[in-house]
Amino acid sequence: MGVEGSVGVEGSVGLEGVEGVEGVEGVEENRDPTGAYFPPYHPVTANKLV
Repeated sequence: MGVEGSVGVEGSVGLEGVEGVEGVEGVEENRDPTGAYFPPYHPVTANKLV
């Protein structure tokens, strides 16, 4: 189980990476509240709009 716990922690790190991207998206949203503009280098933004 100890090893499995380690795997769980690694999974959390992956989620943190996504959160970092979301943080950047938050800045984009503040710059453009309409949300009509979404940078092509942020595919995650398009996923949120869908």
